Amino acid sequence: MRIGGIYALEGIALDSPMHHPRVIEVLTAFIREHSRAPADGVKPTQWPFPDVQVALAVVGRRKAEHDNRAMDLTRADLTGADLTGADLTHANLVGANLVGADLTDAVLLGANFTDADLTRADLVDADLRGARWREGAQVPGHWIRDDKSGRLKLAH
Repeated sequence: MRIGGIYALEGIALDSPMHHPRVIEVLTAFIREHSRAPADGVKPTQWPFPDVQVALAVVGRRKAEHDNRAMDLTRADLTGADLTGADLTHANLVGANLVGADLTDAVLLGANFTDADLTRADLVDADLRGARWREGAQVPGHWIRDDKSGRLKLAH
């Protein structure tokens, strides 16, 4: 039922630019709340849950030009999530857990990764231009962190 509802929300967002921002807010709230580990702290074998993975895919396919604010995925547990090709332009990923997440070909322009855990995250060909990066954190290959702004830019 949840997965069907998520796809129905995607249809509304695609058909109605006016409703697009609210749909994305609902989906990102769903992701934040349902991506956290269960109370006992033990993650199930299938992680993230299928409904969370579907919500991530829908958010990643959204029409970013209809956004009216940054997507808020603060402190979301996206461990092992498949974000291949996702458009996370200006996403707020502060404190997000992206351990082992696949961000291959993802667009992360202006995303905020402050305090995000990117251990073993696959950033192959990810577009990180303008992403805010935590001071002292290892910067992915071919990128450098501007000390003044904290944003990434391509190394020459």
